[in-house]
Amino acid sequence: MAVVVGLSSLLTAALAAARGTLGLPRGDDWSYVTVAEDFASGLETSLNGWVHMTFLSQGLAGSLILSVSDGSILALQVLVLVFGIIGLLALFLLARRLLRDSYSLLVVLVSAWSPIFLYLSFTYMTDIPAWALSAVSIAIGIAAVSRQRPGLLVAGGIIAFIGFGTREYALVPFVALLVWAVSIYLLFVAMSGETGVYRLGNWPAPFGIVLVLDKLSAAMVLLTTTLARRNRMRLMPCIARRLRAPDRRPQ
Repeated sequence: MAVVVGLSSLLTAALAAARGTLGLPRGDDWSYVTVAEDFASGLETSLNGWVHMTFLSQGLAGSLILSVSDGSILALQVLVLVFGIIGLLALFLLARRLLRDSYSLLVVLVSAWSPIFLYLSFTYMTDIPAWALSAVSIAIGIAAVSRQRPGLLVAGGIIAFIGFGTREYALVPFVALLVWAVSIYLLFVAMSGETGVYRLGNWPAPFGIVLVLDKLSAAMVLLTTTLARRNRMRLMPCIARRLRAPDRRPQ
């Protein structure tokens, strides 16, 4: 695992050096670097018109790095690379829950050597930090549920909220995991033979709506949350692109 992560980091830095972009903004970097510089100088604490996301967590972290590195953009790029390494480690831990170690390494290798990771992990873009924080929050959340450790669940929620401070959709996987865990718990309750009844507004039937938890309803809730998790992950990038697109409606 260490060899794969090390080679991926070296390959990312080598590609950036070959393109001559070490320490230089590229893509949307110019906007994010400008915001971090403004945070560091204390001149401004608001986002510019190009940044249509929270960006608060990464902006504050970047301002701290700029303060201690004498305004080095290369230090910001290394910061994102560190987030990428953390994300790969979290991905390995998640894959090990389903696959053997050799296949888990293959998952990490395919992710680390993908064009998106190789390009974005040595920039100051928000994609890699948001993905890494989301992966870490999911790994901690799954460990909390499997070990029944509420403290770990709180820690995972804090990390997911920090990811939300970088890009909004980083919070979605952790929230979906919580809803999915609750639906599994409800299924176990129903399978134990216990039937739950809840009357909305305490109105009795047939005048009010009565919610009943039995084996069928619990299974349908679990099925719905499972499918919803997949659809959320597909829809969120589309929604984010739509929100960032310029308004082309006629004035």
